Amino acid sequence: MNYRAVLAITSKDLKVISRSKGVMLPLILVPIIFLILMPAGAALLGNSKLPNSDPETMLKQMPPALLTELHNYTDAQKLIVLMINYMLAPLFLVLPLMVASVIAADSFAGEKERKTLEGLLYTPTTDQELFLGKLLSAWIPAVAVAVGGFVVYGIVANVAGWPIMGQIFFPTWT
Repeated sequence: MNYRAVLAITSKDLKVISRSKGVMLPLILVPIIFLILMPAGAALLGNSKLPNSDPETMLKQMPPALLTELHNYTDAQKLIVLMINYMLAPLFLVLPLMVASVIAADSFAGEKERKTLEGLLYTPTTDQELFLGKLLSAWIPAVAVAVGGFVVYGIVANVAGWPIMGQIFFPTWT
């Protein structure tokens, strides 16, 4: 396998992706919403008393195992931990999938739109090298968003929840 060809295909795709507004816009806006606005909003909503809300009723309906895990927290702290750790954190897993899907779709469809597909297919690369190059061009940004996003989510969640929590509460082992 010619790894220089794989690297060339990957770097070309990453360069094209970084210059495309149609691809970069969702890759920037959706992580900002999921990793910054939603955890900050959840922690700030947990800090305020909402009209017509009864947190005690909601907490009583939670599974007993979860309630025993949260027994050391006040009701306001329980709400923040539930929102940040159990409701929003799983949504974080959608981001790498979304990033990889958007980039992979643009990778092949974009080649056809830019009329570069024929030239790419005529290069002296095997199908396996072409596939691996395209795969890496979608996988590398997805992993970068996952790792960087986890750090950003943790910082935002802990900073926004600090007034009520008074401690670092994210991440947990769960």
